[in-house]
Amino acid sequence: MQLCQVGGQMMQLMIPAEAAHDTIAARGEVGMLQFRDLNADRTAFQRTYANQIKRCDEAARQLRFFAGELEQAGIPVMPRLSADQGLAEFDVLEHRLAQLEGELLELNANSERLHRSRNELLELQLVLERAGSVFEGTHSSADHAQREFATSADGAPLLEAAQPLEPQAVQLGFVAGTVPVEKLAAFERLLFRATRGNVVLKHTAVGSVSDPATGEHVDKAVFAVFFAGEQARQKILKISEANSANRYPFPDDASRRRQMDAEVNSRLRELHTTLEAGDRLREGVLQAVALNLEAWSIQVRREKGIYHTMNKLSVDVTRKVLVAEAWVPVAAKARLQAALRAAAARAASPVGTVFQPLVTYKQPPTFFQTSDKTAAFQDIVDAYTRACMRGPLPRGQPRPSSPSSHSPSYLPSCSAMSATASSCCCLRCPWSARH
Repeated sequence: MQLCQVGGQMMQLMIPAEAAHDTIAARGEVGMLQFRDLNADRTAFQRTYANQIKRCDEAARQLRFFAGELEQAGIPVMPRLSADQGLAEFDVLEHRLAQLEGELLELNANSERLHRSRNELLELQLVLERAGSVFEGTHSSADHAQREFATSADGAPLLEAAQPLEPQAVQLGFVAGTVPVEKLAAFERLLFRATRGNVVLKHTAVGSVSDPATGEHVDKAVFAVFFAGEQARQKILKISEANSANRYPFPDDASRRRQMDAEVNSRLRELHTTLEAGDRLREGVLQAVALNLEAWSIQVRREKGIYHTMNKLSVDVTRKVLVAEAWVPVAAKARLQAALRAAAARAASPVGTVFQPLVTYKQPPTFFQTSDKTAAFQDIVDAYTRACMRGPLPRGQPRPSSPSSHSPSYLPSCSAMSATASSCCCLRCPWSARH
């Protein structure tokens, strides 16, 4: 079993501008060219098709966004069933991707807002339930203390001669809400120090609940702070905000609390129905994306490869053509000419591509003609090193006295002809073992 080393020839291509895209795409399907970069002195942003590459990068970003959404939803990406599946013009595909991205972003924003509202209502429900019992217990303790004070005043003889004192009514305010259990001790300590102990804090743990801000499950406690004065109220509000405490409206009347609890339950049922409908709609959009995601990814990579190759061509403005120089295996010239004619026919170009040899004294790169059987052996050789024409040897390996068939690692290979591996200019590297 022997590899066949095929010679190459430098060819010049003069491609009409209107047929350049289809011509380069046809070259990529054949995969038997290695284009030279005729714009090496220009940066990536100074090249002719830099804007088209930016559009391809934006489409690739949108596809990565879709892949992340599919992974988060647990929907597998469907394999491509045929080569024409999901195939469309790039402008149409670009518009379709932008439309799907906007739709998914809107659905995600609506879902996030609805989940936040639901978590807030669930916390409010807990506050109405737990703080209500704390509030009633505080009121009963205050009434019991007042009755004891009245009983002790009636039995004291020295108070009979004293002038009756008018009771001074003090209006107590209160703040109710939820606070993370891990911050409860610091919250209580700050309240005591800021108000000098002139507040009463009651709290009870409610277990793990979804935080409205982050959506994560956090162990929380329901609290109720009783205070007197507007200055104390402002301090309590600032301390609550600093300790990630969520405050909720809490009526002091029991009948109003029951009415609010009924309204909260009704809104929770409506939110549950709305969230289910939104989840079904989002799942339908993601299913449509999963069906064509692989085909769209291949098309975007293909378009980006085409424009990267077109950026290596020289633009002749006077004749409205793109000039290319490429190494071509001699045995593949007939296939390339047939692909040229087919590309010109698809583009409906009145002028065909000029395909002519170019005189050069440079050493042509080496192309290994392989088959299905010999490709595996060439892959083994390439796994150790890529042979190059008079190139540097891998570190730690001695240079042989003369190349032979027993040292295939040092056979010349055009994959290392350029300074870097990225200098291969074809869409599918024609100098690799499989092409």
